[in-house]
Amino acid sequence: AGQRCEFEIGKGKKVCLVGDAACQVKNTTGGGIVPGLWAGRMLVKAIKGGISYEKLLKKKGIRGFLKKHALVRKIFDLLPSSLKTLAVKNANIGIVLLGWVEGRDCDSKKKY
Repeated sequence: AGQRCEFEIGKGKKVCLVGDAACQVKNTTGGGIVPGLWAGRMLVKAIKGGISYEKLLKKKGIRGFLKKHALVRKIFDLLPSSLKTLAVKNANIGIVLLGWVEGRDCDSKKKY
């Protein structure tokens, strides 16, 4: 999850960012379509139900999902370049690693 950024947009006006604009991207791949869709759905539920968007994101695990990807990216960045090259060349390593992070295929049709 990205850092909170506040700015003045005018009295009584509100804005909510989702997807790439809200730093809701997978640090491991740079992908943001699926997390952005999840966040967009949560925003709609929050608006329709008068529920806190922040609480919905936590409840549905989107924040935790993105934090796990950030952790894996930090670990990957610490690897020597020879291991990074091996990991990139051998797609199975990436699949196993991301499977551990996600516990499933994040791009599957499972709905949040």
